[in-house]
Amino acid sequence: MEEQRETLHKNPRGQIVLGFEERGDTLCISCRDDGRGIDRHEISKAVVTRGLAKEESLPGTSTSELFRLLCQEGFSTSHTIDLYSGRGVGVGAVYEAVHACPGEIEIITEVGQGTEFVITIPRVPAVEVNPIAS
Repeated sequence: MEEQRETLHKNPRGQIVLGFEERGDTLCISCRDDGRGIDRHEISKAVVTRGLAKEESLPGTSTSELFRLLCQEGFSTSHTIDLYSGRGVGVGAVYEAVHACPGEIEIITEVGQGTEFVITIPRVPAVEVNPIAS
């Protein structure tokens, strides 16, 4: 992994930036990294391999539609499975939790530069808790 980053003239240690912003009645949470980014071609290959779409239908598919497939449980473009990736659990779990709020998730990516996940959920009013008097 460090070798791949050095080839791309990146710091051997990856960077993850979290952001939080209130926008009216919503809360936007962003998580951006400076990794490999998500390759549309790799997603397309995985979609066809898993039988989720026919290859001839993919050229007309928007990038956002392809990214929605990333959120399906069990979907992964990884060729290897390890402790941290390849099982197709992480993005799908986040997607389900966000939509249960109800909220939206947007994926912004550039191959070789990194990926940003932007989650927008309704803001919940603060609840005041009164301690029980003894």
